[in-house]
Amino acid sequence: MAFARIDQRETAPGADGVCVICPVHNEMLLLPHFLAHHRRLGVTSFVMIDNNSSDGTREYLLTQQDCIVYHTDERYQDALWGVDWINRIVAQTDYRGWLIYVDADEHLAYRDMEATPIQGFLRRLSEDGADTVFGVMVDMYPDGDFLQVGLEPDSDLHDVLCWFDSDYVLRPWPRRPWDPATSAYRLQVLGGPRCRLMSNLQAERRRGAAHYTAMNQVDRFVDLIPSELMPTFARLWPRQVPAQQKKPINLVGPGFRYANGHSSTNRKIAGETVALLHFKLCHELRRSVRRAETLNGHYRRGLEQYQLSHAVRRWGDRPLTYAGSRRFRSSRDLESLGLIGDRPAALWRDGATEVVVGAEPASC
Repeated sequence: MAFARIDQRETAPGADGVCVICPVHNEMLLLPHFLAHHRRLGVTSFVMIDNNSSDGTREYLLTQQDCIVYHTDERYQDALWGVDWINRIVAQTDYRGWLIYVDADEHLAYRDMEATPIQGFLRRLSEDGADTVFGVMVDMYPDGDFLQVGLEPDSDLHDVLCWFDSDYVLRPWPRRPWDPATSAYRLQVLGGPRCRLMSNLQAERRRGAAHYTAMNQVDRFVDLIPSELMPTFARLWPRQVPAQQKKPINLVGPGFRYANGHSSTNRKIAGETVALLHFKLCHELRRSVRRAETLNGHYRRGLEQYQLSHAVRRWGDRPLTYAGSRRFRSSRDLESLGLIGDRPAALWRDGATEVVVGAEPASC
């Protein structure tokens, strides 16, 4: 198995400003949008880890002057779904400073990002004494039959997939009575279109620690299920909505590690929250759930993807838009709802039990 840096540049990761790190596999449709968005924010370098792409992703990245490119043929699941690769680069390069970890289908959004370069936002975090930031994943979707909407390199992703849900609940992750008290506060985000596809916000809000403990028992046996039986098992196993919270921005110092794709060892939480605009609810979703080899390499053998695929088929060609859909025009749309900014910080600064997000839909 190989893991090596393959670009010819002499620049070290993070040596010349703000750095984004991102594992990729066959992401040519999304990469131009991903790079353009984060360049507009002021990101100066990208560390891209290509996992054996076959669609031109690696070749494209090697032509980008601000991209440091690693290549690996290691299995995604063996690398803890990419996290081990990132930790390896951080350790090998002795990386120090702020690091932004996002996927190729995610666009970072923070308060007043249109007027505040990312350097200014990170300076704000440093002045606050923070070393990590919670991010809320906000699924973006189009009007009409979302599975028929395609992406083109020259289209504006924020115009094509312009709608998002306005109804969310942000709360502490349900804790079992025997769990030890810890400073590693965990945010839970409930809501969004995938929640509506697979369940509903009211039902998910009622679920507590006992439910998640029961659902986690699948880890004991899911690897024993033959691949051909996974679609049937996914239909029978109770549906669990995906995790929609991350720590996408971290101050890397001695001893730092990503624990998984959603959390890190850092504990000093910023007084404001960011969003990750997630662009997968289009024909890209159909492509990803049809690839059995990709699903087998996903967390829990692709159980969540199979269940989402079943939910999409049940949904049919109805649009995802509903009375609470809002059109995204700027970061102010997210801040006014309380999805980003300092309002969610009431959870970890003021001891609030939950933060409820909701607003009347806005006209286009």
